[in-house]
Amino acid sequence: MRNDVAKIFEEIAEKRKISVDAFENIIQCTLLQNGVVPKFSENENEQNDTVMLYKNRNKKRRAKSHSPPAYDNELGPSNPKKSSIFSSSLVPENNAKNNRNVETNFKSEMSLSEKRSNANKARFKQITKKKEKAKQRGEESGKARKKKSLEMTENTIILQQIAMEPVKHVTPPNSVPYKSSGASSLPAKLTPIRQCMEKKEREQQLIKDLQNAMSIAINENIKLLKSNEEFSKKLKEEQRKSKELSDINIDLTNKLLRKSLPKTSSRVPYPNLTPRGKAAVVDRIRKLLEEDNPLYTDLDFEEILHKAFPNLFQKFNFNVEETAEFQLQAGLTRRKMEKVRMMFKRKFKRDIFASRKDVAVFRKNVKEECSIKYFDQDGVMGAVLSDVVKAITLRIQRQKKSGTFILNSNEKFQVCVVEDKGGDYTSIGIIFNSLWKRNSPDAMLFAGIYKGNESRENLIVAFKGHIYDKLNNLKFITVDNERIEIEIFKIADLKMLKIFNGIRQGNAKHSCIVCTLPNDKTFLQLLISIFEKRNFNIINKDICQDDVTLMSSIDSDHIVLPLLHIYLGIVSQIIKIMVMELRRIEFDLEKNFAEDADENENEEELESLQDQLIEAEELQEQWKLFFQHIDIRHEDAVDDDDEFEDDDGFCMASNCIVKITNMPLPERITHTAQPTPSILKCKRTKQFYHTVCVGMNSEAAKNQKKRDFVADEVCFDTVKKVVEEEIKEARIKVINVQDKIKKEYYKNMMPENESRYVKVLENIFKKFGATKQLYYQEYNGNHIRLIVKNATSIIENLVDPETKRNIGNDKIRACCVALDILKRIQDKTEARLLEDHEIDEVVNQIDLYKNHMQNHFPNLSVTHKNHMFIRHVPDYAKKWRTIGLFSEAPIEHQHKINKQRLRLIATTDEHKKCEFLLKSNWEKNYLIDIGNTLL
Repeated sequence: MRNDVAKIFEEIAEKRKISVDAFENIIQCTLLQNGVVPKFSENENEQNDTVMLYKNRNKKRRAKSHSPPAYDNELGPSNPKKSSIFSSSLVPENNAKNNRNVETNFKSEMSLSEKRSNANKARFKQITKKKEKAKQRGEESGKARKKKSLEMTENTIILQQIAMEPVKHVTPPNSVPYKSSGASSLPAKLTPIRQCMEKKEREQQLIKDLQNAMSIAINENIKLLKSNEEFSKKLKEEQRKSKELSDINIDLTNKLLRKSLPKTSSRVPYPNLTPRGKAAVVDRIRKLLEEDNPLYTDLDFEEILHKAFPNLFQKFNFNVEETAEFQLQAGLTRRKMEKVRMMFKRKFKRDIFASRKDVAVFRKNVKEECSIKYFDQDGVMGAVLSDVVKAITLRIQRQKKSGTFILNSNEKFQVCVVEDKGGDYTSIGIIFNSLWKRNSPDAMLFAGIYKGNESRENLIVAFKGHIYDKLNNLKFITVDNERIEIEIFKIADLKMLKIFNGIRQGNAKHSCIVCTLPNDKTFLQLLISIFEKRNFNIINKDICQDDVTLMSSIDSDHIVLPLLHIYLGIVSQIIKIMVMELRRIEFDLEKNFAEDADENENEEELESLQDQLIEAEELQEQWKLFFQHIDIRHEDAVDDDDEFEDDDGFCMASNCIVKITNMPLPERITHTAQPTPSILKCKRTKQFYHTVCVGMNSEAAKNQKKRDFVADEVCFDTVKKVVEEEIKEARIKVINVQDKIKKEYYKNMMPENESRYVKVLENIFKKFGATKQLYYQEYNGNHIRLIVKNATSIIENLVDPETKRNIGNDKIRACCVALDILKRIQDKTEARLLEDHEIDEVVNQIDLYKNHMQNHFPNLSVTHKNHMFIRHVPDYAKKWRTIGLFSEAPIEHQHKINKQRLRLIATTDEHKKCEFLLKSNWEKNYLIDIGNTLL
């Protein structure tokens, strides 16, 4: 302590030339830099408080200032006040001289009252200055206390935890308080600072003591926790050892009992045991083997069982038929099959396939059953089965022997003939309904193939004499003295069906393969009416029946509707509508017009179409108004007196609507440049008649030859129906002109392969697993099924990738609804018979689809596939109780199989290629018939 005091005095001696105020500032700044901030406590003596010292000193000065000074004369006190350590010793010499000069000047120049006022002012300034310093010192001490409290927060939390758990045998060391020796040699102004420093030291010492006590308590607690964990581990180890000993005791007891008790045989066979009983038997045998042979591994047991029970692993081996099927399905040559055989042999340590010799003998015997006949005529080269009836008989015989023949004795054996062209080859197959997987290409009897196009002449050369004629006369087959009735059906795509049945190709007026109705134009004109079925055996040019069918036993009722191609065409048409709408939406948003010259031409064409639209709308309103007046005027009968006196030039029909309504007849509707006549002259009566009054619609009036016209009276209801048809024709003309305006307006829109929105739609289809074909850039049958299956989620995912907003409109939503309706029908296209409620659902959904298309797409053209779907699928479902029992899918899949198999044969001889394909498929037919297949 004395050393500290000595250091203070040395500093005071060095700074004697500095003024008192400057010296006090230096002391204060030094203390703050060293982190020593005086702390004031209310419990301490107010005499040690710096602020209180200033207050007491100020009070004394005020008392002295108010009491009159005891001077001998007016010049000042006789005995000057003794200077303190802070007055005379610390004042610089220059300041002392100046003060003496000032005093001498004051004695000569100032009076006593002026001196007192000046002294009071100086004293007041000094007091305010000291108050400000004290205030600043107090604020700095408050900041220091806050900082210290933050540092002590973590220690306080730890101390609270220690307080929760009292520590045994821990006593903090006693801190000896500092005692002053009495008289202090320090100046009075440094006394509070010294006390603050001592107090801080005591607090630091207390903190260190508390930290030591806390660390001791934590260490003791850690030791206790470690000892507790060690004790729990030892306890668990002892419990485990005790359990192991008890298990050993139980096992030894059971062994002793098994050896002492007599051996008993199983009372219940293993297959008849419950799952729990089977598990108990397996566990018991496993324990016996492991206990008696503790050194054996699983591989040892496997080898022992394989030698003890040779037939145990026989089921893991391929028999002859399965080995042959494996080679056929994998498309392996003999060399590749040998490599596969060696690979499996190394893996399983045995040959799991049948021997090469057995497989070769099996395949040779099967192929010998397939008798082939070649043909080469008029450039058509190919091969067919030499006796298709014998081939059908052999297959039925194998199916009945193996149990795969699923038909009952009273059911007819139905076969379906199917042809199609794939690649360079045209194939023909026969589907049996006697198998579960009847629409599999392996189950289809591959009857013939030739290289060439699908034309009527080529079909006659290749299949007429060898297949068509023999099947046409086939009514029954006798198998094992059992007579089986045969019913033959026909299926193919629409083009092949027209060729087969002798119907005119191209855009014929009557192109339906079932009925004689003319082609439907639009959905708005589609009316469900009674139709006459087509007779394939009578040539009729008026209904486009140019030739007779190639098989007279197949009528229109036995034509199976190709739903795969029908769905393919309908869905493709709907997708095209969606693509067109997306391109138009993108065009409207981006306004990608062409050059200025093209734009002017476009405007002129749009103006012309706009005029045509106005005329069509006016004509439509005229026919509507005329129809309303028919109903009004027809209620009042027309008297003979009201008839015109001069009938020359007027319609001579008894129920002329012009006379009844007294209104001019609107112009007849025409969709072409050829006008539709409104009045014709009868060659028999030489009188004029309105074409409407004689019941002729626009199409009939346009095709009517004027010289051959003969007027026939019709009832008023017929005339009224003709007027209703004219109103629909006027509506169709308005829609046609509107479509032309749209096409002209969107003539310069983005191409399909460059449209961003079209790519968004294609990406949605890719998520479904549907991608376009590389060559045709169209979706195939399987992809169409995936699109229809996920139709409800298309509009949700149709989002602009940049703006994240939905880009669909009403037409796109209507397309999604149409696909969803088709999805409900697609679920019923399985190869099975339908229940009554399923047939009703199919009929209702088709009717719903028709109404939906008429409401949202009235001007959409009704294609041949839409015609067959809407008009003929419901009747077919009601008659045969199915819509998918036979399908064209097998022959479509056969094209892919033929393409893969032709890579295995290295020859340019077309006869050998066709023979290889027919015999390979005959082997698969054999495996399907005996029911021994891997797939």
